[in-house]
Amino acid sequence: HRSVLEAKLYFGNNLVCSIASEPIENTEYIDQSEEKIKQDCESKAFIRLAKKIKQSFPRLPIIITADGLYVSQKVIQTCTDNGWDYIIRYKEGCAPTIALEYQALPEKEKIGSEIEYQNQIIFQNTDVNLIYYTEKKVQTDGKEKITEFAWITNITITKSNAKKIVKAGRNRWKIENQGFNRQKHWQG
Repeated sequence: HRSVLEAKLYFGNNLVCSIASEPIENTEYIDQSEEKIKQDCESKAFIRLAKKIKQSFPRLPIIITADGLYVSQKVIQTCTDNGWDYIIRYKEGCAPTIALEYQALPEKEKIGSEIEYQNQIIFQNTDVNLIYYTEKKVQTDGKEKITEFAWITNITITKSNAKKIVKAGRNRWKIENQGFNRQKHWQG
């Protein structure tokens, strides 16, 4: 078993293509000193993977969609340095300063009852834009299920693009469901 961070292109219509991979190196050796034990993680592997992608596809316009593990200054700076946009799932608690600043704002932009957003929320040294989406679905038992989602992005959110940003953030699950879970849980 080996953990790997995979970059995929989502073309729409459930078409997903792998474009690059980066191993996540977690080597823990028995009877070794702390200095010799190196712990890697997805966000560290992302930095290496981003370099590969930029070298292989220098002019490709990219929007990174990622889960909450990637809410970090290093990931955001890597996207900025490469000229990439990002839509990263935000879960309260992963970067509490974002939620605190957002909640302190007296008014937020709204689109109906399902989308709420604000541009230029300070996160460490960077401004990010935050969008919340409330999804309501009727379950088979007739009860309504409400799920809330949030993302940070460097794309300026407007009334005309907010639904597209939400859709792009939600479409990240298509990448997970179209082959990724088969790869992740494959047993040969």
